[in-house]
Amino acid sequence: MQESSRRGDKDPFCAIHKLPSGDTPYARAKRALMVEKDPEAAIVLFWSAINARDRVDSALKDMVVVMKRLDRSEEAIEAIKSFRNLCPKQAQESLDNILIDLYKKCGRTNEHIDMLKHKLRLIYQGKAFNGKPTKTARSNRKKFQITIKQETSRILGNLGWVYMQKSNYMAAEVVYKKAQMIDPDANKACNLALCLINQGRYTEAHSILKEVLQGKLPNSEDCKAQNRAQELMLEVEPKWLPPSETIKLEGFDLENDFSDGFEKVVYKKAQMIDPDANKACNLALCLINQGRYTEAHSILKEELMLEVEPKWLPLSETINLEAFELEDDFSDGFEKVLNIWAPFRTKRLPIFEEISSYRNQLAC
Repeated sequence: MQESSRRGDKDPFCAIHKLPSGDTPYARAKRALMVEKDPEAAIVLFWSAINARDRVDSALKDMVVVMKRLDRSEEAIEAIKSFRNLCPKQAQESLDNILIDLYKKCGRTNEHIDMLKHKLRLIYQGKAFNGKPTKTARSNRKKFQITIKQETSRILGNLGWVYMQKSNYMAAEVVYKKAQMIDPDANKACNLALCLINQGRYTEAHSILKEVLQGKLPNSEDCKAQNRAQELMLEVEPKWLPPSETIKLEGFDLENDFSDGFEKVVYKKAQMIDPDANKACNLALCLINQGRYTEAHSILKEELMLEVEPKWLPLSETINLEAFELEDDFSDGFEKVLNIWAPFRTKRLPIFEEISSYRNQLAC
């Protein structure tokens, strides 16, 4: 029996259990793991295989997977960093994928983000999949092909998830939207909706979730996607308003009201709801500060007349003044609203912070 096990390819036991034949360090490590079910002993033997340069890439990958299973993920990360230089080029991508899983398990978000950006960089440089347009992946013992387009969208989705863990919802929104542009699916749509919910943007989230529930996105029919969309919709429904109601509330017409200046909008609507002299004075004062003395005069009549009278002109004169029109006050109020409600935000996408030289090469 020992002789047959040493003859390698003629050993039926190894063939049945898909084990490497012979008595090498790597073969002993695999037997300890698969036959003897002793993961701690297998790790020691995998170390021996690496030090003996016996199938280093396979030994390293198998060892760190076992370490992860035994909650020794930090050791696994250091092992990959220390020995990946001994592995061939073809093994580097799978080691990157293992590192990504380990960073996620350990909660090392900054390194997780860096590794995902590194993988995006390889795609931009045409180095992903070892230069091939597709690669073979396995899931539930089934093989299937993944395209560069699908891989790019998947990585962007993972990057969005990490940004969500850091509560950086603005960055997460950017990468989720980019992922959906490249290869949309219901799961990433739900993540994008959650990102918008966390920003208080319920109407946009409602619109996205509605598409999932109506089956308009790929994989919408998946039970998990449907259940998650329904759960998020329950959170959104009490807080969102249809677009028509968000634009017009209690007589507000935001498009026109902003053009009159934000302060005027406030005082004007207060007067509409509950008119009194004090609010009338405030509205008039607002108009005076904008130089709109004719309107202030018509509102006040008497209250602030001493301040207004020297400066106001009859309506016909304000319109006919040569090369001058007092009614053009759009920027006065609207710019102020923008500065308060929407402060300046850089348009630079967070995923390109360190890969700007390749940012125009992403295939959509």
